[in-house]
Amino acid sequence: MGEGVATDFTEALKWLRLAAEQGDAKAQNNLGACYDQGKGVLADSAVAVQWYRLSAEQGFHWGQYNLGCVMTRGGALSRNPAQAVEWYRRAAEHGNSEAQNESRVLLRAGTGRAKRSIRSR
Repeated sequence: MGEGVATDFTEALKWLRLAAEQGDAKAQNNLGACYDQGKGVLADSAVAVQWYRLSAEQGFHWGQYNLGCVMTRGGALSRNPAQAVEWYRRAAEHGNSEAQNESRVLLRAGTGRAKRSIRSR
């Protein structure tokens, strides 16, 4: 984030990867976001999905939200609005208001074309 120090994605990725590999759900989500957005690494949506899924399955609401986003837009995973709503619902149960909104939009539209903004937290 560059708070108090210069932004250094290489160094940040080193520490994120270490934490993620040790099972830290927040680090897994943030590492997924780096791969999803190509920050410090070549963008790779398949790798992003792997990290989001690990985070989401541990109950981290931003991992759940981001996995829902990937399922909404498709790409590394086949587009699956029904599963996206399920991941958004899980995130919403943890108080994630963006997930509450996304699931409402998907359910109302019936098309699965909700706003999708990847979040690292």
